Amino acid sequence: MAFFFKMNPLSISKYLYIIFFALFLFITIFLIGINKPLSHDEHQFVAAGKLLIDQGLFPYKDYPYFHMPNLVFVNAAVFFFTDNVLWGARLVSIICGTALALVIFFISYTATPKFKIIVATCMSLLLISSDLFNYTSGYAWNHDSSVLFGIIAFLFHISFIQKENRWKFFLSGFFLGIAIGFRLTWATLVIPFMGIIFLKGFSNDTSRAIKLQLVFSIGLFVALLPSLIIFYNSPNQFWFGNIEYAGLNTQYRILEGKLIGMTLLSKFIYLITVFMKPSNLVLLIILAYFLYKTYNKKSFVRIKHPMILMALSLPFLLLGSFAPTPTWYQYFYQLVPFLVLGISFLASTCIDNDKNANAQLLLIGLLTIGSLLHSISSYKWQSIILSENSLQTINTFKESNEIKLAVPHGKVLTLAPIMSLEAGLTIYPEFATGPFCWRVASSVAADRRPILSVVSTDELESFLKKDMPDAIITGYEDAIELPFIQFATKFNYKPNPLSNNIIVWLTNN
Repeated sequence: MAFFFKMNPLSISKYLYIIFFALFLFITIFLIGINKPLSHDEHQFVAAGKLLIDQGLFPYKDYPYFHMPNLVFVNAAVFFFTDNVLWGARLVSIICGTALALVIFFISYTATPKFKIIVATCMSLLLISSDLFNYTSGYAWNHDSSVLFGIIAFLFHISFIQKENRWKFFLSGFFLGIAIGFRLTWATLVIPFMGIIFLKGFSNDTSRAIKLQLVFSIGLFVALLPSLIIFYNSPNQFWFGNIEYAGLNTQYRILEGKLIGMTLLSKFIYLITVFMKPSNLVLLIILAYFLYKTYNKKSFVRIKHPMILMALSLPFLLLGSFAPTPTWYQYFYQLVPFLVLGISFLASTCIDNDKNANAQLLLIGLLTIGSLLHSISSYKWQSIILSENSLQTINTFKESNEIKLAVPHGKVLTLAPIMSLEAGLTIYPEFATGPFCWRVASSVAADRRPILSVVSTDELESFLKKDMPDAIITGYEDAIELPFIQFATKFNYKPNPLSNNIIVWLTNN
């Protein structure tokens, strides 16, 4: 099985097909991305990048931030070239989603001895038509980027298994470190990845095993260096943002009365409901079918170690999905490309050796078409193409233009910073996370709030009086905005209603 693009020379027709298919993937994922309504999860990723490039403010040190920092640096670089922050940040995710689909395509192409183009195309389409991909990919958050680099790390590990090479082990650690730098839950894969040396039978050669562990660790360390430097400079704030906040958020959700995904049992029940969706379930069906067709057969030997590594990795990926409480739908997205790769590896051996290879290929094709049809009907791609009003990001821009007309310039207090940043306004860095820090601020000890740049209802008035906002914008987060409204009323800000129940409170000055 030849991984990592060890491809024979391609004909012109195949080159053209791959180019057009790559274009199709990008356009499709682009349409998925721009048709998503604004999510409050996107605010902190976008606002942090804008604060860095415009004001030189760093996450943790200068304001709260509740994820690993890699995406802040990427978004900041993008915002150097554009002021359309939502478009720019979502384009990062769209490119990562497209790159992931192409990685799946090329790995499937090189792994499959027969019907290469057909199998590779089906694998990419199974990925992008899955409900988890459609729901998750394209938002301006850290799922697309972390999954892309996590998969690349996994593939370097597979390549190491096939032919031992220290550089491959180093690069596996390096790319896993990049994935962790985007999203901390990928840290769970360090355990199976480092344990691979025992799978390769190095346990009797302690010196060799230690050297390989060191090589992997160096790659991991190099990739995590930006995060480690930030941690060194702001240890308390970094710990609060990546570890402590998760517990505070769980407490908030308990008080809110959320029940789904709160306990280990409910998380497993939720996982079952996630994979009962047809375009997610089809992945498990195809994987189980080809596992049944190939297991205990001689042809399975050549993919034995990659499949064992995958089997070891999946529980730790699931652990990463379960780590935050509550568990949300998008947390299971990272499982999807691993399942697709498993299908690709198993199908390659089955098609190569089974007398009914044409039937196996037909099965993959029909299930892929079924998954695509379900995806199209669920997400109404045809309406995306035909109606400009259905493009959610365009509606977001219209809303930000309304805000700009109401507040041509100045500093605003809001729990939806993307809208104000799109309007060219300045935000308070302490509220860069949108609603997330504000809603748990009262649970942070009062003496720690200044150190962590946390503002609660207790400090809101005194905090704002030092630097009064030119406007206060409400209508995004319902009840938790009440203290903003009370402050606006007390200091004689006048309400200016906009569309979608948004209110811009303007000062008389």
